Amino acid sequence: NGQEALNKMINTEYQLLITDCNMPLIDGYKLAKTIRERGNHELPIIAITANAFPEIKAECLNAGMNDMITKPVDLNTLKDTLNRYLN
Repeated sequence: NGQEALNKMINTEYQLLITDCNMPLIDGYKLAKTIRERGNHELPIIAITANAFPEIKAECLNAGMNDMITKPVDLNTLKDTLNRYLN
């Protein structure tokens, strides 16, 4: 869940975060907003969701995420996305 991600980020610096949009306790949207509100604007945040609608991507971007991948995740798409943000 999103709370676990926030807890892990207290003591560990990550290069990239992949989050599901729909999680218990804190969903991916709130997770991204919280990370950005805490001042971390450098961490690439990638959403994963089954909702491929343009308005969902807009919601992800408005929450502070950098990109969105739709389920089922194509391995080439995942690879390209990771390369885009890690290289």
